[in-house]
Amino acid sequence: MPNLNPSGLGRKRKAITGIFVGLIILAAIFSAGVSYYVYAGQASLLAAQGAITREGGAQGANAESLTFTALPASGSSCVGCALEVNASNSGGVPVTITAVFVTTLAGKALSASTNPSYLGSEFLVGGSKLAGDLNVTLPLTLAVGEGTRSLAGCGTTLGCAIGIHAASCIGCLT
Repeated sequence: MPNLNPSGLGRKRKAITGIFVGLIILAAIFSAGVSYYVYAGQASLLAAQGAITREGGAQGANAESLTFTALPASGSSCVGCALEVNASNSGGVPVTITAVFVTTLAGKALSASTNPSYLGSEFLVGGSKLAGDLNVTLPLTLAVGEGTRSLAGCGTTLGCAIGIHAASCIGCLT
């Protein structure tokens, strides 16, 4: 078949068009590859940061150490209390007490909240000196080496135990 286009531009366009299409396809593949590499790298970085945060939290939890001593209430720091609990932070990090509960050695719960928000729950969440489950307001944060004996404002003298009101601890003294 004779060449109807004397300048021969038709054939060159077909060859150039193929090269352009090839370059566009390579650019698309390259862009997709780079995008995936960045996405995978970012996901890996986020996973590593999450693992580091989780490990730090586990180390902090391992450093927590509270010592509790429970005694019948003396009445000096908690009028109407059945039980007084002294808490001491002997760990390496500050500790926050968010709730208190009392059980027997067999694991039977003796405490029952009188707080309307937690009525019947074995977790005692605090209150005021005259109303509520405890003579202190929770949450209560103890610094390293600090105990409830160094707290102010929950008794007549500096330092007091966490007093559990008799109404919230049925059978605590039997």
